[in-house]
Amino acid sequence: MRLQDAVNLADPFFIQSVDGEIHRLPGAADFVRELNAAPVRYVLDDASAALVTMTAFAEKNMLCASLDLLRFPSTAFWMEWSEQGRAKYMKKFDLMDSMRDTSMLGRAGAFVKADESGRRGEIAIFWENADGAPDLAPFLIEFDFDDPHFNKRQDKNLFVRGLQLNEPSPLQALFNCTRYRLMEPWRAYYQRNANTPAEFKDTVHRSLCSISGDLPFIAAFCLVLSARGALRYQASDLKRLNTARLRKGRSALLDHLTVSLELDAVAGDGGASGGDLRTAPRLHHVCGHLVRRGAGLHWRRSHLRGNPQLGLISTRTIRVRTSASARRVN
Repeated sequence: MRLQDAVNLADPFFIQSVDGEIHRLPGAADFVRELNAAPVRYVLDDASAALVTMTAFAEKNMLCASLDLLRFPSTAFWMEWSEQGRAKYMKKFDLMDSMRDTSMLGRAGAFVKADESGRRGEIAIFWENADGAPDLAPFLIEFDFDDPHFNKRQDKNLFVRGLQLNEPSPLQALFNCTRYRLMEPWRAYYQRNANTPAEFKDTVHRSLCSISGDLPFIAAFCLVLSARGALRYQASDLKRLNTARLRKGRSALLDHLTVSLELDAVAGDGGASGGDLRTAPRLHHVCGHLVRRGAGLHWRRSHLRGNPQLGLISTRTIRVRTSASARRVN
């Protein structure tokens, strides 16, 4: 089952604290109405999820240099992916250590709400737990891509935190436009169950870190989405399936767009022209990537680059030697 359908069927979330009291906390069920009303829902396949992850973390210079072009595609949309598709890159960039059990490699998703400009709003993060049920992150990601100091904006009535990376990174420019707001019921629950302020601080920190890698991923998806030729979309056709499900008393599945890579043939780059062949690169394969041209983003599909003549063997000399005992005797 897709995560969006699991969210659509979610029950209200209750949890018991250490003192035995039952608490109703924000959960996936609180987003059912908004999820159903969303004008578009994206479901990324593994290949497109891996591509977006690579764009977010391997090409982070391009991502952060294009923040002025970043706009979310709708005032409300859902996107989901399999952690399997991005696990290799998340592990490579040391983003796997979180409260979210990525060893399960289940599905994860995000519900995004934005203003008309597509540059301000908030994001709720979901993932599939070990039982297959959807969990909601206690933190909401708030963003304002026109405010480079948004991570420092405080509100005395809200529990908000900015994210400062441990090492210098171009991604800090993206996180400067973002802050993380802990939902009040979750803050009260964490505080009630913490024995010390240090324990509360540690719990909050681990909760925040569990979604730290999602914002660059979502932002990169929206950039790739705006570049022509990178992705292709197939609308779901669930009419017959939903008719059968409704006949059996089951709920209908939600429509969505399946997102996959645009698999063009590998193109040549024309080879090296002029110049010293010694300084020209050998023929090699270049993966697809984003290219910025002025105020627009374009997708450069995978291609061959370099001089095909370099590295070729023009002549070869073979010397054969035999021992005296192996020589032919007439």
